[in-house]
Amino acid sequence: QLRDPHFEERQDAAITPNGHAHLRAMPRLPEELLPGLGWDEVLSAIDHDQGVHMKTPFAQGRARADGKGIFVLDSLGALYCGTKVRGVFHHSSFVRGHCVKVAGGISIVDGWLQQLSPHSGHYQPSEEHVSDMISDWKSRGVAFSCVEVKSFVKIKVR
Repeated sequence: QLRDPHFEERQDAAITPNGHAHLRAMPRLPEELLPGLGWDEVLSAIDHDQGVHMKTPFAQGRARADGKGIFVLDSLGALYCGTKVRGVFHHSSFVRGHCVKVAGGISIVDGWLQQLSPHSGHYQPSEEHVSDMISDWKSRGVAFSCVEVKSFVKIKVR
């Protein structure tokens, strides 16, 4: 958002068939993206953001699927699921830190829900919110007979 002066405009689809006005007026790529920054610096920043120069780079492709599954049920009832990438993508990434009803870990194997951990360490859902979510999922056909539902509160072992 900070690097893109047209961020707010890109949030929505273009209102004209020709697209966004600032893109039509750009016949070729600019030589400088920000004052004093050329393409080499931008490409280097992208490599940095993707962990290319790290001792152990971020997992790519199928390797990302080996991570821990996470989910968020936002305050409007939308469900988001993905793979946690430590230090890069976590529960708050789905909703940019906004309020959620429930968040936690999830395991889905071959399309079947296997495990549900309704806590994320950061988001602490109420028992009522978790029960409501499970009831809603059951009403939509999610089979819970073989699902391991872990504790609502993360218990730290000392």
